[in-house]
Amino acid sequence: MRSSLVRSIQIVPRSSLPSRTKFNPPLHEVAKAAAKTVQLTIIDILTQKRATAADDWPPNLRIEPVVKKEVFKNIASNIALLVISNYVSIISFHALHWIWTCTLEKQ
Repeated sequence: MRSSLVRSIQIVPRSSLPSRTKFNPPLHEVAKAAAKTVQLTIIDILTQKRATAADDWPPNLRIEPVVKKEVFKNIASNIALLVISNYVSIISFHALHWIWTCTLEKQ
């Protein structure tokens, strides 16, 4: 007969452990510490590097702005589908903005 999980767990008081034993902090403290640190995105890091490099930055490395889904909200569905499925990595932000303004003018 196998013992249950409850039988195999033994609670040991902290006072019985040697003082040099390290305890992990509670998870909620770890989560709070992680929330306080700001993790930069790749675009932020590249923008900082471009600012420090100035003239040494290669001209073929462009940093495109992040286009949120809200931008595509008012675009006609057939145009948005074509843009998203085929050319989203090629079309620049300005072209997407032009398409978006054209669809707003038609409404």
